[in-house]
Amino acid sequence: MPRSMKLTSLLVALGLVTFASGATQAAVISRTFIISATAFSGSPPIDPLSGSFSVTWDNSIDYNDETTGISGGITGFTLSSALAFSYFFSSDVMYIGGTENGTGGAGNFSDDYVFVFGGASGTPTPDIAFYSTLSSASIFFSSSYSVTVAAPEPASLALLAGALGALGWARRRAARQG
Repeated sequence: MPRSMKLTSLLVALGLVTFASGATQAAVISRTFIISATAFSGSPPIDPLSGSFSVTWDNSIDYNDETTGISGGITGFTLSSALAFSYFFSSDVMYIGGTENGTGGAGNFSDDYVFVFGGASGTPTPDIAFYSTLSSASIFFSSSYSVTVAAPEPASLALLAGALGALGWARRRAARQG
């Protein structure tokens, strides 16, 4: 096989991998977010808050107070309403909390929390975290909040494996013929 055809074959393989990579940008995503918040304002009854949430969503549409596709919680904290998430695809921002005051709000005299972070489809960046309790007339805001992703998405791992396989195949084929 002429050298130009080898190069063309390799470029086509890389192009397919690049195309597949772009196709995963707007798709159903499943991620587990690990959250830790501390240094709450006032005299918080619970400090720190930590836990994890597994969320499945399509990052090409908006969600508002969605109760399906989410599970998990904060250790030692029971919500007084259903766990939910809201997602805004134009800004890639996710809210996690209870539905009693909407996922974006926690009201006095309710067991509720709110975690807001950007980069939900990529690298999460914390924005704000706060909570309230049934026995308190206060809302407690965190001044130290982190959110991480537990593991890479399976689609990303499959894409990487496919790309490495295509490159290995092209290299092996070139070695046999060269």
